Amino acid sequence: KGSPSALVDIHCKTAHLTIRKGTIMVGQTAKELGLSWKAMDNGDYHIDVYSSDELLSILNRLKERGISYEGLDVRKGNLEEVFLALTGEALKEGGDDV
Repeated sequence: KGSPSALVDIHCKTAHLTIRKGTIMVGQTAKELGLSWKAMDNGDYHIDVYSSDELLSILNRLKERGISYEGLDVRKGNLEEVFLALTGEALKEGGDDV
């Protein structure tokens, strides 16, 4: 029950930080801070943050160390992630004929 925004707030406890075109130091810094991260083939790093304090910590640490990157995006969870959290299954593209 509730609005889509309320469902996301309840079931998606992380925000997703993407550091675009970073160096390996981005991943090492996230690891040092105990954050879950993943390096992508295109040079981006996806980092899960649970609070604004964690977000600020990693951004400040990257700045302190002079670690460069092209840009960043912060995205809150979405309804697809709520569905996955509740069912354990990803949404399927298109309909399956049964």
